[in-house]
Amino acid sequence: MASILLGIDIGGTSTVAIAMNGDGGVIGEGGAGAANPHTVALSDVTAELHAAVTATLTGIDAGDVVAGVIGMAGAAAASRPEVAAAISEVWPRLGMACPVEIVGDAVIAYAAGSAHPEGRVLIAGTGAIAARITDWQVGRTVDGLGWLLGDEGSGFWLGRAAIRHTVDAMAAGRPAGPLGAVIAQHFGTDDFEQIVAECYRMPPAEIAGFAETVCGLADAGDRTAARLAREAADLLAASLSKLDGPADSAVVLAGGLLAGPTPVRAALLERLAAGPHGPVSVAADPAVGAAWLAGLRAGCWPSAGIDEVHRRVVGATPVA
Repeated sequence: MASILLGIDIGGTSTVAIAMNGDGGVIGEGGAGAANPHTVALSDVTAELHAAVTATLTGIDAGDVVAGVIGMAGAAAASRPEVAAAISEVWPRLGMACPVEIVGDAVIAYAAGSAHPEGRVLIAGTGAIAARITDWQVGRTVDGLGWLLGDEGSGFWLGRAAIRHTVDAMAAGRPAGPLGAVIAQHFGTDDFEQIVAECYRMPPAEIAGFAETVCGLADAGDRTAARLAREAADLLAASLSKLDGPADSAVVLAGGLLAGPTPVRAALLERLAAGPHGPVSVAADPAVGAAWLAGLRAGCWPSAGIDEVHRRVVGATPVA
């Protein structure tokens, strides 16, 4: 019988699933809509999970799946009896009889960047959180409090900072520079009161979209954008430094602000280089991290040379 591993990443707006063989090759991929019990009805949770896994296992015998791992934000919600029961009923309907573990999304992000069971992960996308991983479970966390109370250095923080710079300059009658020009063009006005009013009607994710603008202008040499990117990096580094445990443990960077070669990531790496730290890597696809963790649970990976196995299977990128 083939040994098939299943990794599932339940995000805020979508669900991504990966099927992997026992050698670490991806043999199936699928997706569906949101399936987080925090944000959608329980019937939608099970329907979207079923759809994502069905698509992933097309042409694959579901009975060959030996282990699965799901990563989701707020994984504690899945421990509620009614949620756990509903999710557990999905697998036999698909023809699966293996254990499927549910962990926090920080765990699969970390697994997508490191083979070590102890370390730290820093995620900066729309929101931001730093977490210590202990034996493949989330230990202490810093931030992750959402846009209203935290998410310091996140995409939302950076987008809001860009808008704040623009309206401050407009209100004072100062030039807002290239960054302000882009913001004003987006809103179709140079009236700061209109921009403020419009911002209060925007969802946080839309404000976070301006982070890409900031990063692009910073790369092009705009001083204001570069300063904001450095400030975001300072805040992210501060969150990471507040985690307890060895300072030289592995660090995994994940999320849209850190996954690519952004000015925020470059500034953050400078901060990390100034102090003690372990190996730093950029996470690959979290769903692949989940499948790799499922393989670890199923005993598919040899203990000798586990770092090399992880690099081959997951494809994380070392950056420091």
